[in-house]
Formats: sequence, structure tokens, C-alpha cells
Amino acid sequence: MTNLALERTTAAGAPGTRGVARGTLVLIGVTLLVCLPAAVLGYWLYGRAGVWAALVAAGLCVAGSVLGLIVVTLLRGQQAFAGVLAAMLPRMFVPLAGAVVIRQVGGPLYEAGALYFVIGFYLLTLAAETIWLLPPGGFGGPVASGSTPLSQTEVPSQSA
Repeated sequence: MTNLALERTTAAGAPGTRGVARGTLVLIGVTLLVCLPAAVLGYWLYGRAGVWAALVAAGLCVAGSVLGLIVVTLLRGQQAFAGVLAAMLPRMFVPLAGAVVIRQVGGPLYEAGALYFVIGFYLLTLAAETIWLLPPGGFGGPVASGSTPLSQTEVPSQSA
């Protein structure tokens, strides 16, 4: 295992603020990388209101995702699955509540397509957070002793 993978495992795997802080920085960094082109697109289509729509949507989605990351980190270990399920509440509620408020209030943010920006940034932050929470090896792992990987099992032939 490389040092980078070991640091990521330690930071993301240990319950505490170190994993949350690094995860927050990753989420903010990824969102900022996409926010600049989104803000340019918003400005091109709607002027200043489009830039604000992109920024507000990015802020809502990052806030929800960071709160979800905190919940997952707090419930790590024996309650990991419950942590993932519990993290869905802030991860979905913050952007969704913000989108509902933007829709009900109306105005320049709504007219500048803030709801579409919320959908885009929600998917981006969900993907970034999911990748951050996965173990460094991804989905693959050692096969349990005594079992055979699916790729090595024989499929009985069906002859008629």
C-alpha cells in the first residue's frame, strides 16, 4: 500500500475530525473545480443572477454533503450501515430544502436556473463523497477463505 493510500485510509477511516476535515477539503475542491465553469455558464445565460445561482447551489450541496460526512464519521465501526443511511438525511435535506425555498420565493435565482444547478451539484457532491468514503482498493477485496470468486465458478451446462 502506498503512503498516499495509507494516509487516506487513516484519515477517512478514523472516527474524528481529521477524516471530516480532509473530506470537507476534497468536497470543496471538487466543487470549486466545477463551480467556475458553471458560474461562467450561468453568467453567459443569465448574467450576474446566473453566477449567484451557481454559487448558492454549490453552497447548498457542499453543506449537505459535509453534514452527511460528519454523520458517517460519527457512526463508523459497528454502525456503519446505519451511518450511511442516517447521512442521507442531511445530504438530501439541505439541497432539497434550499431548492424548495428558491422555488417558493421565485425571483432572479429561480429564473436563473438555480434548481438545475442544485441537481448538478448534488450529483457531483454525492459522487465525490461516495468515492471519498470507499476504501482505497475500491470494491474489490480479498475473497473470504473457503469461497471461490464468481469468475472462477463453473456454470453447469444445460443440454437439451
